[in-house]
This record gives sequence, C-alpha cells and structure tokens, in this order.
Amino acid sequence: MRIGERIRMIREDKGIELEELSKMTGISPSVLLQVENHMESPSLGMLLKLSRALEVPLSAFFGEESGGDFTIVRKDERKQVARYGSSDGSFYGYTYESLGYGFSDRHMEPFIVTIEPSASKESPSVHEGEEFIYVLEGEMEVILGEFRDILYPGDSIYYRASIPHLVKAHGDAPLKILAVLYGKD
Repeated sequence: MRIGERIRMIREDKGIELEELSKMTGISPSVLLQVENHMESPSLGMLLKLSRALEVPLSAFFGEESGGDFTIVRKDERKQVARYGSSDGSFYGYTYESLGYGFSDRHMEPFIVTIEPSASKESPSVHEGEEFIYVLEGEMEVILGEFRDILYPGDSIYYRASIPHLVKAHGDAPLKILAVLYGKD
C-alpha cells in the first residue's frame, strides 16, 4: 500500500472528510485529493502535519507497527518507501528509509532520504518541531525563509521547522541525506 492510500484509509477510518482535514492542516482539499490519489507527493513536512491532524504517528503512513522500548534496524532491514507522483506509480524522486522502525511512541523520526534532481517547483514547508539534516552524498540546496545555501557531504544543518523551509538536490546527481524530524507534543 502506498503513502496516499494509507492516508486516505486512516482519514476514512477516523470519519474525517477531506474538507475537515484541509481545515485542520492548512493543506487545500485539492492537494489532499492529489496526495491520496498519488498525483502529488507529500513532503516530510506535509506528512508531519497530516500525522498530527489525524493523531497517528508519522510511521503509520509507512506501514510501520509500534514495537518496544528500543529498536535495532539492520542495514538490510530498513523500511523503504518511494514517493510516487502519479496514479500509475511513476517514481517521483524521493525514497525514504525509516531508521526508527519498531520503536514505540517515538518523538523523533529518523530517515535516510534519497532525492533525485528535479525541475519541478516545490513549495516550502512549515510545521511544528525541529529538523536535523546531514548530507551523506551529493549536494543539497537548502532554503530557510530568505536564506539559501548549498551543503556538501559531511555538512549538516539544524533548524526550527516553523521557518518556511525546503531542501532539494542541487546539480545533476542524486542527493542522499540523514534527516531527523523532532515533533513536540
């Protein structure tokens, strides 16, 4: 099951209409419909807004089950989820690998994220919490409000997610990052 299908299933199970979810998140009903139908790919920031509004952990969108008080995720056991951009399942350019899979009631969401270079125009995200990003491979363009910079392998950035922010691959090579989202309850 894809992320959009999981979002729709959770929303419907909770008896929440699309318009109501829109009011709760500030995401337009048309964008939510596109997400649920795999025509729009949600950023991590959008997924965080949806998880808070639907009162489910972010991991619910990735098909994760809650586990115990600790978790070990082996390199070959990471849950990998690709973002899709169309109803036919065309690859959109993001792959998430969950590094916290199986830990109950976590407040941090650690991922390895691979971002393909894209000509598409993405909008900055704004949500509660904090984010930490460490560049593993490639070059990352970061936009925080009016601030812009390019980060290279070994560089990192930590910021309040309440600042309008956007990260994307810079240049022609894929970008691989360690991203940790912290959500305050």
